[in-house]
This record gives sequence, C-alpha cells and structure tokens, in this order.
Amino acid sequence: LLSTENVPLFIRVTCESVDDEGDAAVWAGSVDPATGKGTGNLMAGTGKYAGAELEIIFRTILQIDPNHSVYEMNN
Repeated sequence: LLSTENVPLFIRVTCESVDDEGDAAVWAGSVDPATGKGTGNLMAGTGKYAGAELEIIFRTILQIDPNHSVYEMNN
C-alpha cells in the first residue's frame, strides 16, 4: 500500500522459520517500513507449530537488499 507520495505505508511479508528442534513454521504479517517492526500470524507448521494459533512481533535486524531482510521474532 502506497501513500499519496508513492511511499510504502506498510509491507506484507511471508517468512519461514525452523527452530533448533527442526519444527518448521510459515508466518504472514505486515511491516512498518519506517521502523522495520511488524506483527504477524502463524499460517502453517510442523511439530509443535502444527495446528497452533500464534501471533508474533518481529523487527528487522539485517537488511540484505531492498527485497530481503533477516528478522528477529518474538511472541
């Protein structure tokens, strides 16, 4: 979504994670480009994430390039 100045108001993200135990999850959310912070929800997962309903808060910790980032996630 862009502002009238053609600047993103928020960015939709989809990300994947695998924890130390090998359980995987797919997350979807939105990020405020001004702060690099956002919120999201668990979309699908394996192991302990299978069937779970979780919300997360995340922030950008490394901007790889304009289209790719590394996030830190907490719930």
